[in-house]
Amino acid sequence: MKKIALFLTSVLLLTSCLTPKPDEKQIEVVEVIPEPEPVIEEVIVQEPAPEPEVYVATEEEYDRTFEEVELLIQKLNKIISSNDYDNWKSFLSESYIEKYGDQEYLLKQSDNPVLKDYGIKLKTLKDYFRYVVVPSRSNVVVDEIQFITETSIKAFTFKNNNKFLVYLLIKSDSGWIISD
Repeated sequence: MKKIALFLTSVLLLTSCLTPKPDEKQIEVVEVIPEPEPVIEEVIVQEPAPEPEVYVATEEEYDRTFEEVELLIQKLNKIISSNDYDNWKSFLSESYIEKYGDQEYLLKQSDNPVLKDYGIKLKTLKDYFRYVVVPSRSNVVVDEIQFITETSIKAFTFKNNNKFLVYLLIKSDSGWIISD
């Protein structure tokens, strides 16, 4: 029995040495792995495209151009009101004719709810004139112009305190014409 008691005492002593006492702190050994150096990537920053320079007209140039445009619009209103397609077409730039006479463009415009309600399918520039231009441009008033360049302007009208673009015009050898 003495052997068993001695054995148990030895085991107790041994295990008491291996387990920490409640008031002792355990020290944990942690291996420190250095962080990798940050990788610096070269980033190419593209500068934003420069804003196009806006042409600033003199007061005299603005007034003169406004008068010219006002006269043109009055003439166009008469032409459009009388459904004079051929005369109207003579005031169009080639790019306007190309864009608004394009079959794909006309097909998209035919999806307009107003045209759809009346079963109108635009097939030609003349259809566009008859069903879009005549109802919307017969009695246009120009309230303001804005120069884009020396030879191109935007003509605006105001309705219910809202500004609407009614024409984009360019100056040709024969005077101001409608552009796209």
